[in-house]
Amino acid sequence: MLKRPAPPVDYDAKAKSSQEAMEKIRQKLRGMDLGAFLKDKLAKMSDDDRRDILGKLDHAAKLERRERCRLDFMAFKRLMWPEYLHGPHFDILAKVYHRIACGEPVRAIINIPPRHGKSEDVSYLFPSWFIGKFPSKKIIQVSNVKTLAEDFGAKVRNLMVTEEYQNIFPGVKMAADSKAKGKWNTKQGGTYFAAGVGGTIVGRGADLCTHPNSMVVSQR
Repeated sequence: MLKRPAPPVDYDAKAKSSQEAMEKIRQKLRGMDLGAFLKDKLAKMSDDDRRDILGKLDHAAKLERRERCRLDFMAFKRLMWPEYLHGPHFDILAKVYHRIACGEPVRAIINIPPRHGKSEDVSYLFPSWFIGKFPSKKIIQVSNVKTLAEDFGAKVRNLMVTEEYQNIFPGVKMAADSKAKGKWNTKQGGTYFAAGVGGTIVGRGADLCTHPNSMVVSQR
């Protein structure tokens, strides 16, 4: 006995039906007070189920914040430095940082008046974000005064051990033998080296070279 061939599947119709169903759901959600809806549902749950749901929501929020800060320098900066005052020049600098993070070779001279957050951005927060994203990369920080470059190295190093930083870049840690402010390593093989006038960087490669006063150089 011959079987009748199955009727052809109308994938366009199925897709249209699915899209219409999703649109109905979206319209329903737009008209709902999701906060009140969630509160009502939680109130009807047992204590164990409520704790489980709230724990999962908290975990999801942390994962979302982690991913946002890993991808967006400004999100990372706001989390690490919540009291900073924003200015339009920071948006321009962030675009430069993202070009470097994407692997583009960049040479940038940054001219901003004193006390406008340039050094904190270029020499502290950006290297902290960069080494978190690429813990095996090498950074050279140069300055007319070596101690200034070393001080920024200490700030980056100290930020890396905080709970806030580790929540964003878990596993990015200092090597056990890294104690100096101006020369330290990550467990993943990355390095930070500070140099000043009269010092030498011969033989030291770098994926990122910054200057507290003006310059960002990337040769990745």
